[in-house]
Amino acid sequence: CAMMTLMAEKDLEEFDKHSDVPIRINSVSKAKRGDIIAITFVFSGMELTDDLRAHVVYDLKIVGPDGELYEDTDLKSQEATRRKLITRFKFYHNDSMVMIRFEPKDKLGEYKFTAELRDLIGKKKTSFHAELELAE
Repeated sequence: CAMMTLMAEKDLEEFDKHSDVPIRINSVSKAKRGDIIAITFVFSGMELTDDLRAHVVYDLKIVGPDGELYEDTDLKSQEATRRKLITRFKFYHNDSMVMIRFEPKDKLGEYKFTAELRDLIGKKKTSFHAELELAE
């Protein structure tokens, strides 16, 4: 299972909690200029190699309100995780996180986030779509 979440940068500290403490994932749907948003993937159940290694990647694309690609964000095969894991059934989040900062020049309106998360060992993929409104 997997999900994509748009989170405020300050909320990323949730991922630093000890594994026996529940985390709260607060997804944002609105932002203001100056806000920093992290695109996070939380996933579990990926296949592992015989030596317990996972290999999960993602593609990400962000389109602005004008229908144009936002800041060269047509990213391909970004590493979500590629390492040895204790178990495949714990929840993990992407090791390489994309963070965007909305600048004063950015257009107000709806930003569309599309992504595909791929388990390269298990040969599975999941697609995601989210929207975020940049407002005054």
